[in-house]
Amino acid sequence: MNELKIDTQSKLSGTVKFYDKHIIVLTGKTSWRFRVEEGRGFIPKLDQAIKAADLPYSIRITASDPHSRGKGKEIVMFPDGKCYRGLMMKDIPDVIELLRGKGQNQFKPEPYPKNLFLVCAHNTRDPRCGGCGPAIQIAFHAELAKLGLKENTDVWRSSHLSGHRFAGIVVCYPSGNWYGRVKPKDISTLVKAELVDHKPHKLLWRGRMGLSVEEQNRLG
Repeated sequence: MNELKIDTQSKLSGTVKFYDKHIIVLTGKTSWRFRVEEGRGFIPKLDQAIKAADLPYSIRITASDPHSRGKGKEIVMFPDGKCYRGLMMKDIPDVIELLRGKGQNQFKPEPYPKNLFLVCAHNTRDPRCGGCGPAIQIAFHAELAKLGLKENTDVWRSSHLSGHRFAGIVVCYPSGNWYGRVKPKDISTLVKAELVDHKPHKLLWRGRMGLSVEEQNRLG
């Protein structure tokens, strides 16, 4: 892929840093700056506001490739399984209040009823995921179409998801399972594990949202 090597030897389980909530911002782009949290856009301002708020839990923010519906930004939150549309810069303080468990009436959330596979394809951050991510996304689309699961499952490209040495990286929701060393040939088994058997694909499993590294290691 390039001179950077993929780690094929280290143990995968226990390689996901603990987090409580994932905010996915729809950007309509497939390429992002090296760090999406830097600059003056919506994601940097939201990231800064979250850090300043000193919330009592850990939040991960990433960019994804679908376009927002309508004006403003659209975000999807897990494990909430909710979608918020039409967000502007001026709404960020209200988003913080929402994250505090307040100001619920400021927004009209929609349920996000689908399964979601996030595939890291952040080429400007690391060419390993940038190189394999698009092929993995194509393989997902083909497998889901074959199984008749395309209507209730999304597959989005994502910015940095951590652990690029384990490329390809895939995160599944609502399960919150993370996978590494994923190749297009693995997608059939991964889809079956997540959407049919509702169990993690143990061979490629890195960890899960809401679990500490120690808990991941015990389960891995």
